[in-house]
Amino acid sequence: MYIKPTFCKSYDLQEVGFLIEKIVNAIKGIDTYTTILLVVFTGLFTLLYEGSKHKKRGEDREVKIIKVISYSYLALGIIMFALLLMK
Repeated sequence: MYIKPTFCKSYDLQEVGFLIEKIVNAIKGIDTYTTILLVVFTGLFTLLYEGSKHKKRGEDREVKIIKVISYSYLALGIIMFALLLMK
């Protein structure tokens, strides 16, 4: 007998669209360039400083993780800037 877990909820496209719209509106609510610069500089710092530090130690797995996190921060900063311009 199969019992469906209670924490699993099936989402329909309308609920997912509402969630995405809510996230976009929250990002649009950011109305300062300081926040965007902070996100971008955090990504750059992590990529340039932490990445080179771990690369010197020969920690390839950590360098890959740092690159993914840094590029996601940079992309998030660019998206936030574009949404701020659309306001």
